[in-house]
Amino acid sequence: MSAGWTELPSARLKNVKCADPFASRADQFKTKFGSCFNSGGFPCRLSHGAANVSLRWSKDPSLLDFDPYLVICAEGLCETEHPYAFASRACFQALIQSENGGQRARPLVAQIVPNLRAALLSPDKSVFAGALAAVIQLSAAVGDALNPHIHALVVQMNKRSSDRELAPTILKAMQALEENGGPESLPAIKAKVPTYCSVFV
Repeated sequence: MSAGWTELPSARLKNVKCADPFASRADQFKTKFGSCFNSGGFPCRLSHGAANVSLRWSKDPSLLDFDPYLVICAEGLCETEHPYAFASRACFQALIQSENGGQRARPLVAQIVPNLRAALLSPDKSVFAGALAAVIQLSAAVGDALNPHIHALVVQMNKRSSDRELAPTILKAMQALEENGGPESLPAIKAKVPTYCSVFV
């Protein structure tokens, strides 16, 4: 599996807010993902090594039912606390990049996009960055199936384009949507982001 959210350097956890294990169940989880992951609903666990935190699966992600697992992972992109923030992003990546992941994700795009948009609306920079990574992964997997939803994504991306730290990844995400979406994607992007310049024409 490719690099990305499948591993997290242990040193970074010192600066990451962790979920309160003593919080009430009503307050503990921001999304369905947190509740599902915490109760063992996902066949994976976090493995804490000397240098990295990684995701270990007890069942091949390609064998899971994408509806609801992938949709729940997309909702979990709004999580801000460890381990749910890392786990949701790593699980989303693992599912979307599993065997036939793109084909299985295509029918669920309309359910996934609102969750991606919600994460892009988050004021939390790490949540926004995680959503950008998910957009890139989903675009590579489902291609032109995202075209009808481009407007919902690029408008929110463009609102943060003045952030120097985020701008390169925002551009990368828009380029992924264009490259993977075929000839219809560029007009859809430029309709909402007129200043976008294609590198493919």
